[in-house]
Amino acid sequence: MSSARPLIFRGNDVEGFIKSIRRQAFQSDKLEDDQWIANYAATCLGGEAFKWYSSLEPEIRSNWRMLEEKLLERFTPPTEGVVEEAPVLPPLPQPTPRVGRVRIIAEDLTHSGYLDRELSIVNHQFMLTERPSQALSVKLEPVKGGFYRARATNAGSGEAFVGITWEEEPDISHGSAQYGYLPPDSKGPNPANTFIHINSSAAFAAVKEHLFYIKTPHESSSTWGKGPTQVDCWRETPEGRLIICYQKDGMAYPLDLASNGRRRLRVVADLAAYNEVHGGQWLKSYLVIEPL
Repeated sequence: MSSARPLIFRGNDVEGFIKSIRRQAFQSDKLEDDQWIANYAATCLGGEAFKWYSSLEPEIRSNWRMLEEKLLERFTPPTEGVVEEAPVLPPLPQPTPRVGRVRIIAEDLTHSGYLDRELSIVNHQFMLTERPSQALSVKLEPVKGGFYRARATNAGSGEAFVGITWEEEPDISHGSAQYGYLPPDSKGPNPANTFIHINSSAAFAAVKEHLFYIKTPHESSSTWGKGPTQVDCWRETPEGRLIICYQKDGMAYPLDLASNGRRRLRVVADLAAYNEVHGGQWLKSYLVIEPL
């Protein structure tokens, strides 16, 4: 654990806390030492969690397997009858179609730039470029529910829509390190549509011959983006920022865009959790449309 961000558990997100404890035990080569793990976990408790821990029997406090069971029993929130509420989104302006370049603004200007019109040769995703002349232009097309569809008008791969494809089945809960990419969808929001992927076993041949291999998502041999894809996922805030949302069961969950200063972009459910699990210095970024 980083000394700058000490792990303190006060009763919220018990599963995330247990995962963090296990990760620290693994990094310290103590994964099989139940007493060491239990003693370490005790140093990470605060508030009600510490008071509860102090009331436990000594044999439980000194045995991680027993302590983990008691933590889950005490701090797992009830789920029966609980209806998950959609996060509150700011009031949205009336969607209006327009065309512009996609500008990426990060907390650090070295992570800022534009969405590149040329796709990554490795995994066929939109990335970041510093050159305005290389910027991707999109037409924002209003769709139902106050969302936009972003039609790329000058992408190097031809006309396409910009959407999000998840690495795996999405988990958007607090503490989730799940993430997605910005790939092109050649035909729109239908999930059965054809996507463009590089065949990873033929990547060098593809570069040499300037060829791309067209496959459906299920046929792709790429190791990226095995989860679902959404295209009608863009919303605009009153400040003019574009945000990416994950839609499920009629609810919209705003996501974070992150950049790492090496042209790569990720869409994440929880940026702090993503940085902790995957490493690197990913910074929160946002998108705006610059008029042409």
